Amino acid sequence: MYDKKLIIQSRNRIAENYNKFNFLKLYSSEVIKKNILNIDRDFDRVLEIGSHDGDLTFKLKKLEKIKNIISTDNSIEMIKSHKIPNNHFINIDEECLSFKNESFDGVFSCLYLNNINDYENFFKKINKILKKKGVLLFSIFGSETIRELKSTLIKSDEIVFKGVYPRFNMQFDITRLGNLLSNLGFKNTVIDTDLIKVKYKSTLKLMNDLRGMGESNFLKTRRKHFTNKSFFSTLEKHYQLRYFDKEDKTIYCTFEIITAVCWK
Repeated sequence: MYDKKLIIQSRNRIAENYNKFNFLKLYSSEVIKKNILNIDRDFDRVLEIGSHDGDLTFKLKKLEKIKNIISTDNSIEMIKSHKIPNNHFINIDEECLSFKNESFDGVFSCLYLNNINDYENFFKKINKILKKKGVLLFSIFGSETIRELKSTLIKSDEIVFKGVYPRFNMQFDITRLGNLLSNLGFKNTVIDTDLIKVKYKSTLKLMNDLRGMGESNFLKTRRKHFTNKSFFSTLEKHYQLRYFDKEDKTIYCTFEIITAVCWK
């Protein structure tokens, strides 16, 4: 489904300036930290999947209830951008984790698990590397994310190209995610969702933010030809027609952040 080579290249490219686009990561990492503080147990050893520039890593290291952290990221440049001493970082594809069974008391991840090719196999591996009564806590973009942009891209594709191209990564809704985790043996799953409306001056600025976050179109079936100016002008026109705020003269875009916590 996803071109992993392209994902890694993209994340390496954006690593240097990621802190200019990580506002949703900062928000979600605070939510994850609060969830950890509400869990009545200590963690001797935890795994962080997708450290990005180290924001969540830094928060985890400040918590007394967490003793040891191993952080992974598929981008070596993201790992190089860290300024966190005395931590273990591993450059590895999240779908190729090779830790021993029952290695961790907790597995945490913040807005990183959005481009997994096989979610069932991935969560099975997480279940295996968790100790008994271990905790899985993660956030992920939900299906309501960029809903305005999705509908406008479809409209623009139909007008300019007379057909719709594959542009959107697979995203979970609460029910589907909850059912998957339950079917794979996770217990006492609690899922929350936040809808965040972000305002932009133009669709160009919105799409620039998405690239800076590392949330581009990585589908293997994506359109690989150059997109002409006519398409972008059509996109801007129809986005303005449907999602324009007359008061401050901006367009808006919704991001849904799903946060899930469950136990082995």
